[in-house]
Amino acid sequence: MKKRKTDFFWPSYSDLMTSLFFIMLVLFVFADINNKRANKELEAAKKVTEEQLTKIKEMKESVEKIDSTYFRYDSINKRFSLKQKINFPENKSDINNRDTAYLLAVGRELQSTLDFLKQKNKLNATYVLILEGMASKDKKASDAFNYALSYKRALAVRNLWEERKIYFDTSFIDVQIAGSGISGIGRSEQEETNQQLLIHIIPKIGEIK
Repeated sequence: MKKRKTDFFWPSYSDLMTSLFFIMLVLFVFADINNKRANKELEAAKKVTEEQLTKIKEMKESVEKIDSTYFRYDSINKRFSLKQKINFPENKSDINNRDTAYLLAVGRELQSTLDFLKQKNKLNATYVLILEGMASKDKKASDAFNYALSYKRALAVRNLWEERKIYFDTSFIDVQIAGSGISGIGRSEQEETNQQLLIHIIPKIGEIK
């Protein structure tokens, strides 16, 4: 007796469904494995992030505890300024003799603080120390002149430190000289107070050791 075409259809359909079921089962198993692996990686990343945030907070608090004898911390603008006003001669970057001892004490305190941070370095981190000079508005001087003047004032302080053997570990500290002229964040409305030196200590975070 000749077999009808429909006699082959149902076994073939059954085999096809069995194969699809097996494929779906394999995909489900792989998806479950990948999901568990992704969850583990997410938890690990979360743990590392929490550890980094804790260490960054510790580093930030250490920086903010710098000796208040010489520095005033501005919590709004996240920077330090010197408590004692440095009286640069008008339109000049020369350091007055009466300010020399104070600036040397400032440099030694910064050196000591950054050496301490290096010893406590639990992250593979380095720091950027920015000396930012500022200038007051002077109708007789151009903006370009004031920008150059503010830079030269910060440079004069750095040069004074180096002349007196106050150095910073270049493998840990990147010292940068900057001048913001008559612009910048947090300037005072009293222009004469804007002839100052700002200090920024910025951590560059690496990986947890």
